[in-house]
Amino acid sequence: MERLAGTTYLATDTIITKKGDFLDYQYYVVRSGTDQRENYYNFYYSGDQSREEERRQVMVAADASVGNPMAVADTGTSLADPRRQPNFPNARPLARDVKVTYEVDIRPAFYQVLQGDTLGDIQGIIDVHAGVIDSILGWGVWMNGLAVGDWTNPGGGDWGLGLRLNDSKKMWDDGTNGDVSAGDTTFSRIVMVGPDSTLGTQGRVGQVFKFGIYGGDNEGGSGGFGNNHSQNIDDGDTVFTLESQFGSINPLFYDAWDFDLKQPVFPTSVIDAGQPLVYQLAQNYPNPFNPATKIRYSIPVQSHVVLKVYNALGQEVMSLVDGAQKPGIHTVEFDARNLASGVYFYRITAGDFVNVKKMMLLK
Repeated sequence: MERLAGTTYLATDTIITKKGDFLDYQYYVVRSGTDQRENYYNFYYSGDQSREEERRQVMVAADASVGNPMAVADTGTSLADPRRQPNFPNARPLARDVKVTYEVDIRPAFYQVLQGDTLGDIQGIIDVHAGVIDSILGWGVWMNGLAVGDWTNPGGGDWGLGLRLNDSKKMWDDGTNGDVSAGDTTFSRIVMVGPDSTLGTQGRVGQVFKFGIYGGDNEGGSGGFGNNHSQNIDDGDTVFTLESQFGSINPLFYDAWDFDLKQPVFPTSVIDAGQPLVYQLAQNYPNPFNPATKIRYSIPVQSHVVLKVYNALGQEVMSLVDGAQKPGIHTVEFDARNLASGVYFYRITAGDFVNVKKMMLLK
């Protein structure tokens, strides 16, 4: 690959394939003579081949040819962007012993269940049901994975009761075990790591882990099997805090939370108010997108809602909503698989409320 500037590289290759088909690929980096594959999960994958979930995917353009090469820019910064920048696990041994405080912000789970979704336990029966945030605080959170030694637990099984009985993997929100503020919905756990450690990934910079409410494998929300957090320790000092957001391993499911801004999509707070207080149109998520994105809006009273999408010339390309709706938070999906890449606008009219936002389709 040719280095263009900073961390941006360019690779050109000729591939024999079929126009209109999907092309799978991944990035690798060579460190100390060893190939390391990027950490990547395709949140948009809907097929039945589990290996493809960990591959990047792009549709081969209908006009692609040797004389008209197809460009794919994997430079996105959003956690949910299918064209996000590569992230590689750092297998370098730690330079020193480090006291690592793992922190997880549990609020994405609150907002998701209040929206009416259930966080399904994909390897057990510990589902977090819609609307019951009290169970999240009452049950608590556990951490699992190579960062805390291994996936298995002495009490039996990777998840469920076996994990709950393992105090070395329990997270805390009571001002102890590295937790800064009791009751602030940020759970913490201290783990001592160092270059001499032989447990899991505790001897190296790159760490792999996952969280579970009440010890269930429920962070993925709906799906997310095999999708884990992969983050690096900064061993420049003897102490380090590694911050995570619950559910960021599957941001398309956790669409009530903005993982980039670290705040709910609707700041008016359904937790405090029980219902949205104002008319509001949120930024579509993800953005840029390919081929589908979700648009969310709130209406405080029953209204006739019209939501339409326009191209850059102001021409209507799709009507998403046109009818009476009850008060609340509503989400609609915009599928642009038959549209060309470019800038689009979506406009909502509800009662006297009118608002327009811009979005970008990148194929």
